[in-house]
Amino acid sequence: MLPVNEQPAQQALQDGYLAAGAGDFEAAARRFRAAAALDSRAARPREALAQILLELGEPAAAADEAHAAVELAPGWTAALLTLGRASLNAGRFADAVLSLREALASSGRAAPEISGPCLDAEELDGVRDDLARAQALLLQARRRRVHPIAARPSRGPAARATPEQYLARLCCVCCCRRTSASWSSTARG
Repeated sequence: MLPVNEQPAQQALQDGYLAAGAGDFEAAARRFRAAAALDSRAARPREALAQILLELGEPAAAADEAHAAVELAPGWTAALLTLGRASLNAGRFADAVLSLREALASSGRAAPEISGPCLDAEELDGVRDDLARAQALLLQARRRRVHPIAARPSRGPAARATPEQYLARLCCVCCCRRTSASWSSTARG
């Protein structure tokens, strides 16, 4: 049995799933937000809200919620997949690549409070397809010179680097065939 303070959060979560199953995504979003507010340590309501926000056509907000879920449950495959797909739909291609790679590496690990099945072969193929699409779009963005900041991840070591450090590192691995010096002059100008 759940402690008394977690019961309302679980009820709100279940109500959200029922609303989503009935196709009432607005009501589901309200219930998942309520569940997240009632239990700020739970990743599941955040991940569920992110999925609903994707259904409602709000990929940037979905990516933010999925990111919160990943922070609460690092390595949880479902949250990483949702983050990757939301980031892809929001045009955050570097984040999408990072998250989808992590999801493939975790391939079915569950968060401590979450149990669930591992990904089957068909789901893994879908993740690989999403990753290939994200990589292609990231490469395309970099070739169009969007890459200095727009293609920069919002989390991980690259996010903590200064723009100059990020560009210098990126140019070492980028296919643009530019030198670090030419990127630095582009970034300043």
